[in-house]
Amino acid sequence: MPARALGAVAKAVELMQSELSATLAIPERTLIRRKKQDTLSTDESAKLLRVARFLQRATECSTTTPTPCIG
Repeated sequence: MPARALGAVAKAVELMQSELSATLAIPERTLIRRKKQDTLSTDESAKLLRVARFLQRATECSTTTPTPCIG
């Protein structure tokens, strides 16, 4: 996955780089290196994808009523 996806997710949820680093459990210096290389490892990509899916689901749940978002 291209590292620019990090910026897209961070911008979408208004996270600072340090917060994104903590959320993904990836050291901040590693994120800086990945941005320069413009590529994420398979593990890093998977973590980012899980966070992005979670955020998307949370957004969907917060905008749909009265159906609870379970499952």
